Amino acid sequence: MKRKIWPSLSLRMRLALLIVLAVVPAMGLMAMTALDQRRLAFEHAHVQALSLLRPATSDFDRAREETRTLLSLWQSHPALRGGDHAACSKLFADLVRENPRYTNLSVIAPDGRVLCSAIPFNGKLNPTASPTIQRVIRTREFTVGHYAIAPISQQAVLPMGYPALDTAGRLRGVIMASLDLSLLNQLAAQASLPPGSA
Repeated sequence: MKRKIWPSLSLRMRLALLIVLAVVPAMGLMAMTALDQRRLAFEHAHVQALSLLRPATSDFDRAREETRTLLSLWQSHPALRGGDHAACSKLFADLVRENPRYTNLSVIAPDGRVLCSAIPFNGKLNPTASPTIQRVIRTREFTVGHYAIAPISQQAVLPMGYPALDTAGRLRGVIMASLDLSLLNQLAAQASLPPGSA
């Protein structure tokens, strides 16, 4: 005697089960295709965003490298090496006028004294409050800081620092360049991002 397959199921139930078994793989395939399309759309958006931002980051990289080069040149200027703070301040004031990307240029001694500054400032800063100054003192290398409100100009800036060394290689101070953050806004505007981008 043959055994019945699905003996307790009616014909209608058997047909419904066969339809479900036929449809489930198709639905699974559709779900996998949708997930794959979503992944591809995300990858396409990522590549497009990078291509839009590449010119802006290139401009920022250029500004950073120009600043590093200029600070390294200025640290050996006779006005800085000779300790003529008035001449140094005048030099920096002229440089800021010629380079509007900077809100201020200054030399800060390790103890916080402002040795010279494009913006006149008589006083002392707390060097421990500036991670950029602390890192330059520690590493004696060019350093790009993070967004900050500059203590002298009171403007939103991106601080960059370079060690000012004497002829014996001792640290005399930190040359600080405060890059105006409106420059970064201009770079973002030049990137031609789609509406609603951040």
